[in-house]
Amino acid sequence: IGNVVAPEDIRIDGTIEGNVTCTGKVIVGQKGKITGDIEATNVEVMGSVKGNITVKEALILKSTAVFEGNITTRTLTIEPQATLNGKCTMTGC
Repeated sequence: IGNVVAPEDIRIDGTIEGNVTCTGKVIVGQKGKITGDIEATNVEVMGSVKGNITVKEALILKSTAVFEGNITTRTLTIEPQATLNGKCTMTGC
């Protein structure tokens, strides 16, 4: 429980209740669960996220991803079977 600030890439395979801020890439593993906002350069989600995601470059929702919240990103990739409930705003187009 609490916020996570990472100066480099980070992979999350556990549970976080709080916001995640990273200047690099955030990977949420298949068993990872985040309840809170994510802000990073790139994000790849294979697990569960409930909160808003703000990405400077690319967001990838893998087939096992379950996401509930709003997205702000430059590019978005959603694999078949991924779950997305929310609004997406594209930037820098």
